[in-house]
Amino acid sequence: MDVASGGGPAPFLLKTYDMVDDSTTDEIVSWSSNNNSIVVWNPPEFARLLLPTYFKHNNFSSFIRQLNTYALLCHAMIHPLRSESWDTMIGLIPTLCRAEADYRSIVDQERVAFEEEIDKLSCKKVALEKAAHEKAALLSASKVQLEDSTQQVNGMEQRQDKLLNYLETAIQNQNFVEHLAGNLKLWIFQHIIRKGVYLKLITPGQF
Repeated sequence: MDVASGGGPAPFLLKTYDMVDDSTTDEIVSWSSNNNSIVVWNPPEFARLLLPTYFKHNNFSSFIRQLNTYALLCHAMIHPLRSESWDTMIGLIPTLCRAEADYRSIVDQERVAFEEEIDKLSCKKVALEKAAHEKAALLSASKVQLEDSTQQVNGMEQRQDKLLNYLETAIQNQNFVEHLAGNLKLWIFQHIIRKGVYLKLITPGQF
């Protein structure tokens, strides 16, 4: 008979009591050291061996939900309260309901806090990835610019070397020097004519 009907403990509670009170299965489930709670030491074996024996199923989650229906608080692994008598246990139900509600409230608050922290970490991750991509793009652009500048400098140095070599060779050539002097005099004369100024050209040997 169900507790709510006032006729005694429900069959589920009686079976749970008998299952936990069996000392031969203490390695799987037992009372706690102070005999006021249930401890499931081996949940897989509990679901595989004991649940089918007492409840004709092996659904651990279903057992927990039914246990909570009778206000036996699940705590840590599983710690529903135990009393020395069923009358005392029934009397504790209002307190257990409040304790379970408080426990669920704490769990919900922690879950919300964890979700908020996960969202913050996700935002930080996105920001860091964006910053990393921007820095990588900047470094790539700087590398390309540096390579272009290096190529330009190398080209200028090569042209400068060629010009210096050419001038050095030309200066050593007397014909080139005379040709250059003639071109220079011609340029000066043309410049003077354009300006309308007469200037007697000074030829080599008149100094």
